[in-house]
Amino acid sequence: MALRFGLAMFTSAVLLFLVQPMIGKMILPLVGGSSSVWNTCMLFFQIILLLGYLYAHYLGSMPSLRKQIIIHGIVVVLVVLYQAGSASFTEPSTTIPIAKALAPQGSSLPVLGVLQILVVAIGPAFFLVSTTAPLLQKWFSHTAHRTADDPYFLYGASNLGSLIALLGYPLFIEPEFRVNDQAWIWSGVLMLFVGLMAFCIPSLWWLPVRRTIAPAPNKLGEGVAAPTWGRKGRWVLLAATASSLLLSVTNELTQDILSAPMLWIIPLSLYLLTFVIVFSKTVGGPVHQVVSIIAPIAVLLLVFLQISNVKPNLWIELGLNVFCFFILALMCHGELVRLRPSTTYLTQFYLYMSIGGMLGGLFNAIVAPVIFVTFVEYDVGLMVCAVLIPPAMKIIAGKEQEPAKSNEWIIVVIVGLSILLSVRLMYVFFDEIVVGFKAVFNAIGVGAIAKNKSGPLLILFGVPLLVSYLFVERPVRFAVCITCIFLGMYLNIYREEARIKDPDLKAANFRSYYGAFKIQLDDESDTEVLKLRVMSHGSTVHGYQHLYAKELSIMDALMPLGAGDPISAMAGLMETQDARDRPGRIPLSYYHRTAAVGDMFESFHELLDVGVLKNSSVACIGLGTGTLAAYGEKDQKMTFFEIDPLVRKVVEPPKYFTYLQDAKDAGVQLEFDMGDARLSLERSSQRWGMILVDAFSSDSIPPHLLTKQAVELYFNHVEENGIVGIHISNRYLNLEPVVERIATELGLKAIVMTDYHGTDENKPGYIVGKNPSTWIALTKSPLALNALQQDSRWTSLESNPNVGLWTDDYFSILKIFGK
Repeated sequence: MALRFGLAMFTSAVLLFLVQPMIGKMILPLVGGSSSVWNTCMLFFQIILLLGYLYAHYLGSMPSLRKQIIIHGIVVVLVVLYQAGSASFTEPSTTIPIAKALAPQGSSLPVLGVLQILVVAIGPAFFLVSTTAPLLQKWFSHTAHRTADDPYFLYGASNLGSLIALLGYPLFIEPEFRVNDQAWIWSGVLMLFVGLMAFCIPSLWWLPVRRTIAPAPNKLGEGVAAPTWGRKGRWVLLAATASSLLLSVTNELTQDILSAPMLWIIPLSLYLLTFVIVFSKTVGGPVHQVVSIIAPIAVLLLVFLQISNVKPNLWIELGLNVFCFFILALMCHGELVRLRPSTTYLTQFYLYMSIGGMLGGLFNAIVAPVIFVTFVEYDVGLMVCAVLIPPAMKIIAGKEQEPAKSNEWIIVVIVGLSILLSVRLMYVFFDEIVVGFKAVFNAIGVGAIAKNKSGPLLILFGVPLLVSYLFVERPVRFAVCITCIFLGMYLNIYREEARIKDPDLKAANFRSYYGAFKIQLDDESDTEVLKLRVMSHGSTVHGYQHLYAKELSIMDALMPLGAGDPISAMAGLMETQDARDRPGRIPLSYYHRTAAVGDMFESFHELLDVGVLKNSSVACIGLGTGTLAAYGEKDQKMTFFEIDPLVRKVVEPPKYFTYLQDAKDAGVQLEFDMGDARLSLERSSQRWGMILVDAFSSDSIPPHLLTKQAVELYFNHVEENGIVGIHISNRYLNLEPVVERIATELGLKAIVMTDYHGTDENKPGYIVGKNPSTWIALTKSPLALNALQQDSRWTSLESNPNVGLWTDDYFSILKIFGK
């Protein structure tokens, strides 16, 4: 009997977590490939899970077991009919229909549109399988099986199925099957699940309902006593914290690499693994005792990474984040198991747990992007987590924590304020303190430490963290210390923005559904006149502009730039300018005139001059700082496609960057098409002479802009002899073989330029504000290709036979990691 119930729960868990990365991948193209799509998907799953648990709670409360079975049978039939209807009325036939008409084009908060798409695509079926865990456990508790009094072990088995599904998707399903085939496979497993559910019914149909269930109390349970509101609130808070941390660490992974199932699955798999561990009867208790000791250290390590400027290798940093998240999720879920009720309140327990999961998702997906201008939900999660960590000694001894006395709060306030003040002073006098540390290190003969900035940082920020650790046995005090450390950091951020001389930069942080970006001063030189204003997203720069472009132009005309002159760093830049440039129209970063994009514009104008091309208009997919507008000429039409309304709101007025306004003043005709570029182009009949694709967020790529169908779409909207340029600069993914495979498939001519010239400040010819970049030029015309190949830096693309053809329903990043 237990095997039948276990198999049904295992299959439902496979369905729940196989569909999550699959449906997320399906809707990515409709929302610009944004990493926030996964947060919205998770919110949807948590909402439906809550509704499923609420349904299971009320259904399980009915006195008639047969009535419960009949009602649930009707729900099963309705879901099967919905699946059959989807397959019958969609083209191509699919059991998971994606309604493009509901895509939220040009919306600043497209969450509602994404939720509508998900409801239509998978809502009914996901609701059905989400009811399984609490409902089958409740039904199993009515049987005469020897483990019926404590059926929570079935939940651990179900999470094992979830884990297998998640790991199986990127390793076996995604690389081998197209998205539509995946939908049919999922529906086939759904029918298997329905059969397994039916197989469990005979063992239940003739059972009388056990109105009173009195399991023996155990050391992790609370007997038959009704849970208090305080305990219910703790269930909610523990589940919400783990859910919020899951989405926060997922964002850390995806914002710099790629928003794709493989990276979503890593933290989610660990999240599920924690359930498998803590619900295990043999290892759950001992593991929770160990984790209660380690969890404060994990919190302090993450706090240190957040507040200090110590930045290890990216993979080490991400690994630390993932490992610490695993420990903290294990702690939260271990506490849930320790505080679980008897089976009398089983469905109620899962209901409150699902409410917590939904609230965590709601906070990260909707609340945080609206009320915060930076990614602070990670910090909030750590602060809340600190107060939830149980005192390790109490857990080991099996005792509850004693409430704090009133006079102890005075100590908490004094310690907290002292930590806040110390962190604040460390930021204010950081340079002076570092100099002092170096002098001390040199004096005591350990000057090697002084050469490494990490040494003073470890000591400076390690002291308040060490003081905080002294209070780990008092969670409230520990949380107050952690909160005060973060407050010290936030006060410093406010101070840094307020003290910037340019008054327009007091509000330098911006955030929308599509991500957070920052505008600040980037001083690459000790000379004030060489300061740059920079926009960055995550760890990636998205554009520079000189603060004093006009003054630099005048100095270039009036002052000799001799060797040793600090202004000589600008010589290479100024010599590249021509009559089209005006003050403020100097393209920097990846768009420099000496880089690949400059070459493409030069070749484009040559083709126009000789009559090979008639259409002088240019389309730019991705707005950024608007730097590409610096290449526009009088009466030339430039169209910018941008999915994030906030980016346009920030960069179009000449408040932070003047590229767009200067282009308008020079007579360039600028147009904006807000929304996902793929969907906009599919609706458009317009054609351009050149299309430039540069729509990355940080180093995370929108894969739907690099598929065979996407490139076909670009060439449907570019003139016969036109050029399509794709920016593929990326620190972690080698995208060159992906584009080469598509070009070969479509019979296109393609060349690539990776430009490092002038980007190394230690070499001659260094140009302030220029970044290394890699661009690919695609064209159908040999004439366009010949014009570009006048520069020997353009070479043939690298091919890799192991990289498959990326299409709208197939792409895998496993074979393109590494540079």
